[in-house]
Amino acid sequence: MEIQKKDIARKDFSTEKFKTDLSIRILEDHEIISGEEGIKYANRKDDRSLNYSMVALDIAERFGLQGKPHYTDEPRQILEVCSGSGQLARYLSEHTHATIIATDGSRELISSAKQRYGPISKIRFEVQDLHNHPYRGENDVVVCKDSFHHLTDPKQAIEELLGLAKPGGYVYIYDLARDAPSVQVERRISLMESDHEKTRILQSLNASFTRDEIKEILNQSSAEAYEIVEPLRFSDESFELHKDQIGIDRVKEHEFDGLSRILILKKVNPRELQRRAKEMLSSQIGDKLRGRKLEGFLEDLS
Repeated sequence: MEIQKKDIARKDFSTEKFKTDLSIRILEDHEIISGEEGIKYANRKDDRSLNYSMVALDIAERFGLQGKPHYTDEPRQILEVCSGSGQLARYLSEHTHATIIATDGSRELISSAKQRYGPISKIRFEVQDLHNHPYRGENDVVVCKDSFHHLTDPKQAIEELLGLAKPGGYVYIYDLARDAPSVQVERRISLMESDHEKTRILQSLNASFTRDEIKEILNQSSAEAYEIVEPLRFSDESFELHKDQIGIDRVKEHEFDGLSRILILKKVNPRELQRRAKEMLSSQIGDKLRGRKLEGFLEDLS
């Protein structure tokens, strides 16, 4: 594991196989979960169905993808990278009218996704690596959930994600926060039955970013604009839609409002920038002309 620079001091946690040091970012050994570990991850016991559904609805609400599209609307496409075994793609297909392309670098996870959700016609599952992805510039929304911390070079990863969006499109990242409140980390771990899964989330937490680190990364990116959604919040409509599921859900991950954060980035649209520049130039020229006319009018009066 690679260790990055000192940053903050936090309470630390441990299992038999791993002890955190949340004052620094400790990278995980691999970006892609594959082989035997991929099979274990696909079959993990930790049920996050409610979280996946609420995040999928959040994406639908933020980007106007709910309900049936109007017949004059252009088809919309969501690309999910690092899609794991397909849970989020499944709920995106339910909550949005977009076509879903779900990709992951792990053959084991995509195989599991196809077995579970392959019959859903709106979803296409593919083995694709983020660093060599074929769908550049084609997607209305690019989604990366629970995986940004796996990526070794976050600045490069941001540019790769933006590169997959259409001009004027969006990137939506949902990821753990290394500066999460300790009480929320403790509670989340206590709800996990498997020590292996506890170890995995602690490793992921230690590989994730603080708010200050994220802001530095985003400020240096080519994004036209960005938003950090923190503390985590979902709409009243989402709580109403999910009330039955919330009632029986054991984890209630939506209550951990500081354990994860959402990042939303907008990709630059060159045509839109040109239009704005023309409007600004036209306005400046208009102001100058009006100023000259006023000066001439005043001279005539004198």
